[in-house]
Amino acid sequence: MEDQQFRMRQPNENTAMPFDFDEGELFEQLSFEDAAVKQDDSCFIGPYRIISHIGYGAMGAVYLAPSIHPGRHGEFVAIKLLHPETASDPLQLQHCRSEAYLLSLLDHPHIVKTVESGLHQQRFYLVMDYVSGPNLQTLLQMLARHQLHLPPAVACFIIDRVLCALEY
Repeated sequence: MEDQQFRMRQPNENTAMPFDFDEGELFEQLSFEDAAVKQDDSCFIGPYRIISHIGYGAMGAVYLAPSIHPGRHGEFVAIKLLHPETASDPLQLQHCRSEAYLLSLLDHPHIVKTVESGLHQQRFYLVMDYVSGPNLQTLLQMLARHQLHLPPAVACFIIDRVLCALEY
């Protein structure tokens, strides 16, 4: 099967917070030990040179790689690679291809953009824009470990962005 290419995301509107919030002040109190990654410069998924493993889930693992696309020098992408057992299921593979196609049609500043998808050693992969920083679950867990709470203004900001994306 051939890799299916999707259009690249164009730069979009500024998504800065609409109020004063010192992100550094909140994050300086947190330990990001959980976000440590292992280096592996010799690995490739499709044409992408993997520089680190950044996560995993029920369907597969997520890796970080430099973008290979013109005009995106210095940017990174996140690559989701299906687990072998998931990739060997034709129904799951079709589901993933359909999901990748539908995600590629979305172009909204608060939805991570799908760049492309393909097969690597008979395993499906999905390439998306990389968003740095912890996910919400990790952030809340780190705050809890330090007996801190998410400031209401930050919670409102996050909820606003999620609702804007859902409305789209």
